[in-house]
Amino acid sequence: MLETAKDVTLPLRVMVNKEKTKVLFAEADSNSISVLLSFLTLPLGRIVKILEKHYADNPPVFGSLTSLYKWLENLDDAYFTVTAARPMLLNPPSSSDSLFRKYKLDIGNYLRSTEYLICPGRNCCDRKSICLKYGNGYHARCECGKPMIMTLVVNDDSKEAGAFTMDTASFVVSDDLELVPNSADFFQNLSNLVNDDSKETGAFTMNTASFIVSDDLQMVPNSAGFFQNLSNLGIEVGEGAELRNLNLGTNEIMDLLKCSLLSKTPLTDFILNKGEIISSAEKPEPESFFNHIAEEETSSSKKIILKVVVQKSTKKLLFAQAGDDFIELLFTFLIIPIGEVESLLDSNTCLKNLDNLHRSISDVGIDKYFITLDTKKRLMKPNIPHFFKPKNTILPLTEESVPTLYYCYEEVIPFFPQLLVSHNHSAFHYSSFAFKSPKGDVNYVKEPTTYMVTDDLTVTPLCISNIFAYLNRLSIPLSDVHEVEVPIGFHEGLSILKASLTSNSVLTDGLIDRITRKQPKQEH
Repeated sequence: MLETAKDVTLPLRVMVNKEKTKVLFAEADSNSISVLLSFLTLPLGRIVKILEKHYADNPPVFGSLTSLYKWLENLDDAYFTVTAARPMLLNPPSSSDSLFRKYKLDIGNYLRSTEYLICPGRNCCDRKSICLKYGNGYHARCECGKPMIMTLVVNDDSKEAGAFTMDTASFVVSDDLELVPNSADFFQNLSNLVNDDSKETGAFTMNTASFIVSDDLQMVPNSAGFFQNLSNLGIEVGEGAELRNLNLGTNEIMDLLKCSLLSKTPLTDFILNKGEIISSAEKPEPESFFNHIAEEETSSSKKIILKVVVQKSTKKLLFAQAGDDFIELLFTFLIIPIGEVESLLDSNTCLKNLDNLHRSISDVGIDKYFITLDTKKRLMKPNIPHFFKPKNTILPLTEESVPTLYYCYEEVIPFFPQLLVSHNHSAFHYSSFAFKSPKGDVNYVKEPTTYMVTDDLTVTPLCISNIFAYLNRLSIPLSDVHEVEVPIGFHEGLSILKASLTSNSVLTDGLIDRITRKQPKQEH
C-alpha cells in the first residue's frame, strides 16, 4: 500500500493485559498521535473512498454514507452542472494531505503531485487564472476569455514539512521558524530543511510530546501524574500486563481508522484481533439522533421542503421525494471533515471513539502540547475545502481560505503572502494567480430535477415505475402509505447527518420526531 520501496513506519507502544485479550492503553509519540488526529480532518466521502480502496474484497460499511457514495459513482453525467462536480464530491481533499505525503501513507491516493489548470495564454493578463484539476474537463474561462485547458503540475513533495500551522499551499518555514531563502537553489534548500532529522516534528503537536490513548480513544498527555492519568481514563493495569512495541504503516493505520469508526474497542480489535471487529459499536436509539442538537435557527432560516412517504402501520419512512436542494444537502455530507461534524454536534455524533478523541483535544490543559492554538482549532473545527461549499446550504459551514500561488516566469512557487512582504524579490518578476472554482459559480446538480431517496440514502431519479417497483418489492399496499410534508432546516439537517454516520434507516431515525408530529390521526 505504500508508494515507495522504503516503507515509512511510525512507532507505537501498547500495554496488553495478562490474558492478552485487551489493550489497556497505548503510548503514542508526536508523529503517531498526528496520524490519529488526522482522522478528524478526513471528509466523510474521503473515508468511504479509502475504505473501499483498501478493503476492496470486503469493504466495511460506513453508516448510509456508503450507499450514498455508490449512488454518486453511478449517477449519469447529465445530472451534474459541470464535469468537475462528481470528481470533487468523490475525492474531496483533506487538510492533512501533506501529512500523508510526508509519511508516504497511501490514504486515498494523495501521494501524487497537485495538478492545476491554467490559461494557456502566456501573457493573457496581469493575473493568470488557475484552479485545481478535478476530472477531465472544466468549463471556466480566464479573464482574457481563453478556456483553462493547460495542466500545470506542482511537485510539492519536497516543500511539505507537514506542519499544520502552514498554509495548505505554502511550506517554506521549518518547524523551528527558520526561513528558506528565495534563490536559484530554492527547492534544494527547502528539501534539505525538511529532511533535517533534528528539525522533524509531528504535524500537530510538539516533537517532544507523547500521549496516553485508551482503548476507546480518550487521549491525555503523557506527563507527571501518569498513574492519576490512567485512573482518570478508567484504566487498571493488573499483574502480568505486557508492554509491546509496534510499527504503524498504511495497512495498520487503515485498520485503526476502520476500528475507530465501527468497533467498541478499537485498539484491542486493531492490535490483538488483526483489524477484525469483535466488539461492534452499539447502534444508538433513534431518538438520540434528534436530541442534543442545539436550536440555532430562526424563523427566517432557509428551509428545504421534503415530501416523505410513510408506512402507516409501522410509522417507518419509506422514501422521500426530493428536489435538487435536498440532494445538494446530501452531497454536502460527503465533503464535511469528520472533525467539523463533531463540532456541529458537540462531540456527540454516536461515533463514540471519535467523540472521545474530539472531546479530549478540547481540554484546555492540552493546549501547550500543540504547535499553536490555531493547530488545535483546525482539528476541533476543520473547514471544508475551498470552492466546495454549495451556494445555498442550510448548514453553517466555513471554507478553507484560498491558497496563494505566485509564478515567476515558467515556475510556480508557493509562498506565505506575508513572507513576500518581508523579502525583497525585486530581482525577479512575481505575480499571483487568480484562483477559480473547479465547478464555477454553480451547484453540483442541475435543476429542476426530482429524486427518490430511500431510507438508506440510495438515490435515483424519480419516476412512477420506480415507486411502484419499490413498494411491490416491500409488499406494501398503497392503502398503507401516506405523504407527509416536512420542512428541513438546520436542526433537521444535522439530525439526518448524524443518523447517516451509523444508521441504515437515516430518514426515519433522523426525522422521526418531525414525522410523528405530522402523523394523521387514525380513524376509529
